[in-house]
Amino acid sequence: MTNTKQFTFNTLRKYSPEGQIIKVIYDGDNTAYFMDTTRGLTGSVKFPHHHDAQDTVQDKIMTLYDLGAYDWLSEKDFEKKWEY
Repeated sequence: MTNTKQFTFNTLRKYSPEGQIIKVIYDGDNTAYFMDTTRGLTGSVKFPHHHDAQDTVQDKIMTLYDLGAYDWLSEKDFEKKWEY
């Protein structure tokens, strides 16, 4: 993937003592892959427009995630994309 950005954020929602930890891979092509490591949910979302700012991508992911408007992605497929 070109222009790939990875980041991790905490929603601070009380799903665990640490909050809710989300890993994100954003490929710069209007698609973001996410893994909610706290709740064990993984998926992908498509945006109608390109977004560069991490906080904008984060907000859009959470909006679509909360609406259930995402495509399921296996944890294994997410891990293949994540660069350690």
